[in-house]
Amino acid sequence: MEKYAIMTFPKSSRIYLDTSVLIELCLGGNGVFIDECIDFKNDIINNDLKCVVTQLAIIEAISAIKYKRTKKQNGKPPTISEMNAVAEGIDKTIQKLGFELQDICEFDELLQKRACEFLILAQPYYDDYNNLKIIGTADAMHLVLAENAGVNCLLACDKDFKHVTSNVEHKLLQEVY
Repeated sequence: MEKYAIMTFPKSSRIYLDTSVLIELCLGGNGVFIDECIDFKNDIINNDLKCVVTQLAIIEAISAIKYKRTKKQNGKPPTISEMNAVAEGIDKTIQKLGFELQDICEFDELLQKRACEFLILAQPYYDDYNNLKIIGTADAMHLVLAENAGVNCLLACDKDFKHVTSNVEHKLLQEVY
């Protein structure tokens, strides 16, 4: 029996993609969220979803992929050509799916203050492995950029955003699809 995704986002919704979702989409689910990525890609196409990606997410994705590959290769980092291929793959995914690329160069004083508010007001929490965590600087910036982009939702694969109150609804890819 074929699985069909239930449309979770209203037609033409604007969705901010966290780095974790960008990585999953670019790596084809990376073995973790394969079905969810397929369903989300179909939802993007069939329901005219507008996805917003920032330079911050792209830079974080490249860094995370480099870290994972270095760890997998027992400390030997990928070559420059391998990382250039990763960057090109990310660019192709963004272009293929028609994502809007948001510039972060104009991160003004008001946005900086809002990011600090998120860091100050975020509640500490314990992750699935009982490690104490708190929202990080990059995630605070993602929240500010999502608010600034005027999106309906911030979509992520990690639960970090669930512990912060913002003007943007947070959803987890794995709970939506």
